[in-house]
Amino acid sequence: DRICLLESPVEGLGVRLELFQSARETLDIVCHTIHTGLSTSAFFDEIRLAAERGVKVRVLMDGKASIIRPEVTRMIRALASHPNIECRYYNPFQLMKPWKWHFLMHDKFIVVDGQYLLLGGRNIGDKFFAPDSYTGKVSNDRHVMVWRHQEAMECGASELCQLEAYFDTLWQCDDIKPFSLL
Repeated sequence: DRICLLESPVEGLGVRLELFQSARETLDIVCHTIHTGLSTSAFFDEIRLAAERGVKVRVLMDGKASIIRPEVTRMIRALASHPNIECRYYNPFQLMKPWKWHFLMHDKFIVVDGQYLLLGGRNIGDKFFAPDSYTGKVSNDRHVMVWRHQEAMECGASELCQLEAYFDTLWQCDDIKPFSLL
């Protein structure tokens, strides 16, 4: 595998959008929290465009941190209505299970076509990507971009194989629920 460290918030968003644009078959996205803003709109627009090209998209998010904002829920609902996009969330809030109230999924990564991985600490929103019009406080996190080297693709030695298996395990977990369109 080959890796590259991404330090800049703007670079983090740019690479994400380029990855979404380059997707040809699959796009798996895991995120903790989503906030509205220009970067979020660009993020969701590119996901939708990928799905319209025939890319199978799976989005997995935390069931509390991302769903608590009605405007975010509307955006996710619009995404989930596309036939090539499936959205699920981890451990949705259940009033009668208080022992689960603090169970959160804090993972953040993107796998594109089983060949590219973006892994790091940024959630989705302007404070994580600092678009030109953003004037608030910026949350500085890092990303690691990983891509399979041709030799790793042939022998199955890529770390991406492990992350793909981890995503599939999460996706099938009992605490993962489909996002309701209602």
